[in-house]
Amino acid sequence: MKKFITGFSVLIILFVFTSCTKVIYTHNQVMGRYQNKSQVVAGFGLPTEKRSGEGIEEWLYNYGTVSTRTGFGNSNTNASVYGNDNSAYGNANTTSLNVTQFTPYARFVKFTFDAQGNVLKWQSQGVDNSERKKNTTGTILLIVGGAALVVLNIRYYNYP
Repeated sequence: MKKFITGFSVLIILFVFTSCTKVIYTHNQVMGRYQNKSQVVAGFGLPTEKRSGEGIEEWLYNYGTVSTRTGFGNSNTNASVYGNDNSAYGNANTTSLNVTQFTPYARFVKFTFDAQGNVLKWQSQGVDNSERKKNTTGTILLIVGGAALVVLNIRYYNYP
């Protein structure tokens, strides 16, 4: 019986910890929302690198550079940010590098636009933009399951 209760406890704990968050929108669904340049700029900010040619334009966002924050008195100022916080607002790096060939970054997002500024395709590597939501059911199960396990273990070990 001890093995059953211990095994059951482990299964409940694993289930509860894996169910604390759930995916609302996958990475593909989130990336599919971006239909034109203005939406891409609103969501990602200005690109790290740009490339143009043959009626298309490509924007590359580097997700490998680490954010640098410097404190000045009571405020924090971003020196330059390329990761998830690369927005057009408050970013010291307000220009994009025009290149003929992209730098091979390990983590990136790339958008390809047509001449009208519509997204033709996107590509990403090492980036997960899926949207998650806290699973309140998992949290409730954690509390109830944990309390039940404590009661069961106390009862079982106190009354052989």
